Amino acid sequence: MREEMIGDQNRRWCDLTADMSGCRGILHVIEPGDTLYLLGKKYHVTVMAIMNANPYVDIYNLQVGDELCIPRSID
Repeated sequence: MREEMIGDQNRRWCDLTADMSGCRGILHVIEPGDTLYLLGKKYHVTVMAIMNANPYVDIYNLQVGDELCIPRSID
């Protein structure tokens, strides 16, 4: 599996061929205080885009250590 660490340790770039989760963007590991709103601001994507990229995640019960796919922004 190809990983490229970027910035802090709680995220990594993924693509469909390299990651079995199918994430095309950043795989973010939830830390204390993370919310979808704050993650959207941090990565410049909408909350709806994050929700659509994670259809099987209970967004109302995020736990530290959970992984979320953050889709690539279209800046």
